[in-house]
Amino acid sequence: MRKSLIKFLRVRPEHILNTRLDRLFRIFSFYKTEHIQPSDFQRLIDDINPFLTSATGNSDKTFKSSMGGGYVSTSTYDWKIAAIQQIGLYISHKYGSIEESFQDCSGNTDKITY
Repeated sequence: MRKSLIKFLRVRPEHILNTRLDRLFRIFSFYKTEHIQPSDFQRLIDDINPFLTSATGNSDKTFKSSMGGGYVSTSTYDWKIAAIQQIGLYISHKYGSIEESFQDCSGNTDKITY
C-alpha cells in the first residue's frame, strides 16, 4: 500500500506514517480481514453496502432490525463522514471561522478551484 501511495498517488514518503497507513488499511478492509480484497475496491467504487446484497429472507429481516432502521441507508462510505469530521477539526483549529478558511482557500475570490 505504501508503494502504491508513492507511485500512483505521488504521496511524499515522509507523509506516510505507519499510524495513517494502518488507518487507511482498516478503512479499505470492509470485513476487517488481514487482506484487502478486490470486493473492497468494488464496494468503494459502487457505494453498495455488502449487507444489502448478501442477506435474504429471515437474515435480511434480522440485519434490518439489528441496524436500527439504518440498514437500507447505510453507505459504505462511512469513512467519508470521518474524513469530513477530521477536515472540520483541522479548519476549526487553524482558522477563526469558516469564512476565514474559505477566503484563505479561495484566494479571496468567490470560488475554490480544485
